[in-house]
Amino acid sequence: MEEDFPTVEAVAISGDRIIYAGSHTPDSKYIGPSTRILHLEGKSMYPGFVESHVHIPGNAYNVLYNLDLSAAGTVDEILEAVRHFIEANPDKKEYFGRGFNGSLFPDEEKSLGPKKERLDEICRDKPIALSDFGGHIRWLNSEAFRKYGITADTEVEGGVIETDPRTGQLWGTIKEEARFLVPDPSFTHEEKKKAFLFMQSLLNKFGYTTIMGLRASASPDPLPMYPVIADLEKKGKLTMNIAGSREIKVGYDTDSQIKDLLKQKETYDSNLLNIHIAKFFVDGTVEAATAYLLSPYEPAAKQNPGYTGEVLWDRGALTYAMKEAMRHGLDIHVHAIGDGAVRFAVDALEEAQAVSQADPRNTITHLQLVSEEDKKRMADARIIGCVNPYWQYKDKNLYDTVELPFLGKDRAESEYPLASLLKAGMILTTAADHPITPEPNPFYAIQAGVTRNFNNPHDIKKYGMTDINDPAGLLGKEERVSVHEMLKTLTINGAYALRMEDQIGSIRPGKYADLIITEQDLYKQDPLCLCENRVLKVIFHGRELPL
Repeated sequence: MEEDFPTVEAVAISGDRIIYAGSHTPDSKYIGPSTRILHLEGKSMYPGFVESHVHIPGNAYNVLYNLDLSAAGTVDEILEAVRHFIEANPDKKEYFGRGFNGSLFPDEEKSLGPKKERLDEICRDKPIALSDFGGHIRWLNSEAFRKYGITADTEVEGGVIETDPRTGQLWGTIKEEARFLVPDPSFTHEEKKKAFLFMQSLLNKFGYTTIMGLRASASPDPLPMYPVIADLEKKGKLTMNIAGSREIKVGYDTDSQIKDLLKQKETYDSNLLNIHIAKFFVDGTVEAATAYLLSPYEPAAKQNPGYTGEVLWDRGALTYAMKEAMRHGLDIHVHAIGDGAVRFAVDALEEAQAVSQADPRNTITHLQLVSEEDKKRMADARIIGCVNPYWQYKDKNLYDTVELPFLGKDRAESEYPLASLLKAGMILTTAADHPITPEPNPFYAIQAGVTRNFNNPHDIKKYGMTDINDPAGLLGKEERVSVHEMLKTLTINGAYALRMEDQIGSIRPGKYADLIITEQDLYKQDPLCLCENRVLKVIFHGRELPL
């Protein structure tokens, strides 16, 4: 996966490192009486994949302890899943869950979010707090509003508390920073460990050996998993390199948050864990109508005329926070969905980088809408783009019901640039943003990047797709990229973004032996069938992992 290092026939590993990569020589000095030899027999080997933006511990808390709504495909299925969970868990004092899709709801609920009355009909005497699949909306019943003291008059910097446009009463959802008015449930160390191992197993099976880990807590506290990760590493059960992070939140003291991040780094940095990333949110999401746009939302979004969404930070405050983070040797990772948010983030990063760091490895992630001007600006500023190819087609649950009506045809058709970012000169990485993408299958990402169309066997079969130009799911075919470019985003580019390019990301002597063996050669597969590939073996730091 390096331009100057071509495909090789054989690789030798000693301990946790690659010591040879070249031609196949059976009587080589690298083969001794105790050497284990793996014959690929037509299969392919690649560097271990890098997941450049994942929320720890993924969806594990909901699968193991709370309510997982990611498989619910209709409003009735969502409500039935909530009802069943409450009936099956009568001893719980309150109910938490995640994964509902707001675009499935009718009329105003599509933009404002589902009503509290739907949950009240299921349970009135205990709080219910459910996050949408994107994690930017929380749906509450009346008892949850009461318990946490949230009223129609409550104000939160950077947050939205939706009210009925006719009565002014609470509607049922809280968005962005207002989500944190409801604290997450707490878990024991052993419960957290079980959840982390659940997520780690899932990611390893998909070929991931390195991740950039984000907090999973809906509170301003730092990532609660670091003690768990340290414990697992000591016991030899950590099977991923982890770049750790902490969100620097609007509305809280910036200096104390950066100080806390540095303390976490000092306490928990190790061989496999390196905490060096400060995460910022600039806006929300299109489905919540909280993404920040350069031009107003369409009337279908049910917002006031001229509404463009709101940027979460004051420009001066954001620039100061970025400068301080970079002054302390930290890298920046910015959530920006709308084209207005991307421009806002680029403005702040340009100013911060000008005075704070000679070798920036700062990233803007998601990039759902980006102006042509800002593509070039990001490349010139050496800003890395962490894209989400999993979403880069016309998803029938979102495109027709939310993105097209909220954004209008021109903007919706230009969503999720990919090839044009590369042409501008950007370095790109790939992320599923799990659990927002419940199944972080990297072959789905590769197929979407190559075809810009349906990327999984379920949708391909459901919509009868037989050609990559099938219009049903095709989104901007001019944004297609090659298999090689997609593989780079999952390997060497991901390593570069995490400052690990000298350790991982390509098959080169001296690097860690983080390798995967796949069933088929991605370069030779039919683009329609890339999603059917699978990982057969994963080698992490020289040892084969059980899958």
